[in-house]
Amino acid sequence: MSTYSIPSEFIIQFDNIIKIQDDDLKALSHLISDLKIAENFDDVLEKSKGVFKSISPVQLQGIIRALVSIVDIFEASNKDIEAFTDKFAKSYLYSKNGATEEESLILKEKLSVLLRNFKSLIITVKSQNLLTDNQRNFRDCRVITDIRMVFEDDMKSVDKYAIVLHNLKIEYSENKNLDDFFVALDLPDLKKLKIAVDRAIEKDEIIKKTHHKFKFVDF
Repeated sequence: MSTYSIPSEFIIQFDNIIKIQDDDLKALSHLISDLKIAENFDDVLEKSKGVFKSISPVQLQGIIRALVSIVDIFEASNKDIEAFTDKFAKSYLYSKNGATEEESLILKEKLSVLLRNFKSLIITVKSQNLLTDNQRNFRDCRVITDIRMVFEDDMKSVDKYAIVLHNLKIEYSENKNLDDFFVALDLPDLKKLKIAVDRAIEKDEIIKKTHHKFKFVDF
C-alpha cells in the first residue's frame, strides 16, 4: 500500500492529536461538527477558548491547520474513513522517526472519530479553495491622502494653491507571494470607486436573497 507524504511541520500536530484526552477529543469533534459553512477559523479559535484541557490554543490552531491539510486527500479517498485512516496511520508511522505501532493505532482511532464530523470542514475548505483560485487575490488596501502645492512663478505670492491627491494602495497575493501597487485618485475617481463598490455589495445581497428564482440560460 502506497503512503501519503506528511510534511514535517504537520507531524507534531498529529502527535498532539494522539495525545489529546478523550474529553477534548469529543469537544474537538463537536467544534468541527458545529462549524458554520465558510466560518472564519480565527472566530472558531476564539469561541473555543477555555474549552480544552489537554491542548493549548496554539496547539489547537496547529491541529485545525493539520486537519484542513488532509481534506483534499480524504476527499480523494471517496471519504472511506476506514481505508483512509489505515493508510494515513501507516504514513505517520513511516514519516516520523521513532513512531510506534501503538501511536499509529491511536492516531487511526482518533482520526476516525474526527472524520465522522468533517462535512462542514470539507465544504468550508472547498469553498475557500474556489474563492482563492484566481491569478491574484486581494489581501488589503489603504488610501493615502496628501496635499500637493501648486507654485506660481512668483513663489512669494500671497495666493497659494494646492490639490488634494489620494493614492490607493492595493495588496494582493500571487503564487503565494505578496505584492502591491498604487493607483492615484482624485475626488471624482473616489466617488466612481465608491459607486462601483456599493453596486457590487448590492449585487452580492441580491444574489444571496433571490438565487432560487434564477432561470439559467444554456447556450
